[in-house]
Amino acid sequence: MAGAVVSRRHEDADQFGRPGYLFNQMADMGADTESNRRTGPHEDVHRSLPYLPALDGLRGLALFAVLLFHGGFSWISGGYLPLTAFFVLSGFLITSLLLVEWHRHERIDLGGFWSRRFRRLVPASLLAVLLVGVIVAIDGGVAPPGLRGDLVAAVTWTANWRFIFSGQEYADLFGDPSPFQHFWSLAVEEQFYLFMPIAVIVGLSARRGRRWPLIAGTASLVVASTMIMRFVHSPGDAPMRAYFGTDTRAAEILVGVLLATWMIENGRLRTFGRSLGRVIDVVAMVALVLLVSTWFLVDEFDDRLYEGGILVIAVLSAAVVVSATRHGSPVGTVLQWRPLVALGTISYGVYLFHWPIFLVVDEQTGLDGAPLFLLRMGITVPLAVLSYRIVERPIRAHELPRRIGVLSWMNATVAATACVVLLSSTLLVAPEVTLRQSLTPVALPTTTTSTTTVDLPSTTPAPTTTSAPTTTVGTAEPAPEPTPTSAPSASTTTTPRPVRVLVVGDSIAQNLATGLRSVELDGSIEVHDAAVPGCPIVLTERIRLGQGTVIDFPPPCIEVLDGWIDHVDAFGPDIVVVQAGVGEVPDSTIPGEATFRAVGDPSYDLFVLGELQRRFDVLASSGATVVWTTAPCVDGTRHYAGMEPATLYQRLDRFNEIVRGDLATTRPIVIADLHRRLCPDGTFLADVEGVTAARPDGVHLSDVGAANLARRWLAPIVMKAAGR
Repeated sequence: MAGAVVSRRHEDADQFGRPGYLFNQMADMGADTESNRRTGPHEDVHRSLPYLPALDGLRGLALFAVLLFHGGFSWISGGYLPLTAFFVLSGFLITSLLLVEWHRHERIDLGGFWSRRFRRLVPASLLAVLLVGVIVAIDGGVAPPGLRGDLVAAVTWTANWRFIFSGQEYADLFGDPSPFQHFWSLAVEEQFYLFMPIAVIVGLSARRGRRWPLIAGTASLVVASTMIMRFVHSPGDAPMRAYFGTDTRAAEILVGVLLATWMIENGRLRTFGRSLGRVIDVVAMVALVLLVSTWFLVDEFDDRLYEGGILVIAVLSAAVVVSATRHGSPVGTVLQWRPLVALGTISYGVYLFHWPIFLVVDEQTGLDGAPLFLLRMGITVPLAVLSYRIVERPIRAHELPRRIGVLSWMNATVAATACVVLLSSTLLVAPEVTLRQSLTPVALPTTTTSTTTVDLPSTTPAPTTTSAPTTTVGTAEPAPEPTPTSAPSASTTTTPRPVRVLVVGDSIAQNLATGLRSVELDGSIEVHDAAVPGCPIVLTERIRLGQGTVIDFPPPCIEVLDGWIDHVDAFGPDIVVVQAGVGEVPDSTIPGEATFRAVGDPSYDLFVLGELQRRFDVLASSGATVVWTTAPCVDGTRHYAGMEPATLYQRLDRFNEIVRGDLATTRPIVIADLHRRLCPDGTFLADVEGVTAARPDGVHLSDVGAANLARRWLAPIVMKAAGR
């Protein structure tokens, strides 16, 4: 490839999706109007740059592995590792273009660079935001918890830090992930695009175009990034900080930067003699085999990855890239297979659209495995093709004015924020307003008992028991309030203060708090939500999650449990509502022991009972009545990777037996049987209290479903427990 340089069509090196040719019809894209128009130094630089289809093929191969991994195929356990190849390729391509421009003009047009980034990235990302909005609307118009924050982070290219600071990864072990979760990797790259051109300018200006300051600085940052990753990751823990961090993942992109400083010479792609070229090709073939092997052989969250393993994978990816730029190389020939090139061409749109589509098109279709994957791809790929042909490519063909290009990132944020406001006002807020306006005052029972276990059938009065000092309330519509016979008239009675309700527990407890707050409008209750998603209330030492991942009990959750007494003292609740169980079913170790146990093990059951008793003692310390809700069933086919649904159900049932039996006989709790209310036949139901698909992710309640559940079931139980 003597005299060749990196193609302008490869400049669009955002993580997934670059111009190329789309199937056979697009093989000629080198003649794009944008590429042939000279309106500034960048256009002059890129006009003659050839297209390297093998690089699109590498993207297509890596993206297909990611899609299989997200499709739930367990045999591609390392299917998240192809992201490293994308990072390396992006660093290489962007830096190559910057170096070529500097060589020809001794300057880099930042306005032009950021203008192209704006045109390339924003249109499709806004389409992805709108796609999520449409899915939410179809799903009933109620956003899952945390979606607004995820949306803002996605469109401002900060999603990776959002997921780090929100602890979302841990919470998602017990529920479906955010439809914007895949934006984390895009955020890492966009942050790179913002600062890398400036770094190149500084590095090249230091010694009048000599590259050694840039090379030395970049190599130092590679080492620093790798060391930071090793420092922030604790073996055995979930690698959220190490996996999502910009600083920890920068090494992969910077390997691509170093590759570009070596491969671009005098404004052109370096060429090699025949002997050296053969050596490079052999090394690249071995590297490609090893690279692909890691996608199948490395377990998810393998600690070795964060101790230098990811850097090794980045170096393997760089070796593949070098050979892919050589005409006629074996690696290049393999990667130029047209289906791979075609997928690589539209990879940006495929990556953006596939995740929300994969989440909504799930096992509820009655499909699984390959048929489900083909259905998902049958929706994703045509949508990406339309986006590429109708939106992305036409927009990219028109230059923004230079003075606007300098502010393109600000423009992107403004445009995205407008989209956020539109979605928030029409999809995420409006349903809640409608719901609140439609609520009617709750008819509340007036009888009370001192210690109660509650479980009413759906159509019959509550049965009373004689074997325990408890009454059961729980699944029936509240009885009509009896007409007072001796109470003062309404005109002479002062309105009693609202019942103060403290809600503690996990993300389902948070759903219950949301539902109870909808009842606050009638002035009968006041709700304080102290629930924290993803935090179990049984304090173990270590937790073994799906596929063998072991983590320490999260320190923030320890702080949550220690903080319950502060909530009790500050709020002074009349009633405390507790919800737990779904987060307590993974294998765990009792503090001081090394053996993993789970509910159903007699010694572990005794430990769980002791923990629940201690939680009760804290919550009831101010005299509040404790309403303990049983753990509901969940859709076991969609959650807890690595745990058979039957095992999950058995453990949930056993946890509820501990609550209904041992805890209820040793502590004066009111049991609200949420499991029976949501799962009357012991099986998962998506509909709740007349609301269709009110448990959209198979675990949590939608806002509408939670409100109906509170109005018809939980609020009457709370009010009865409070003696109202």
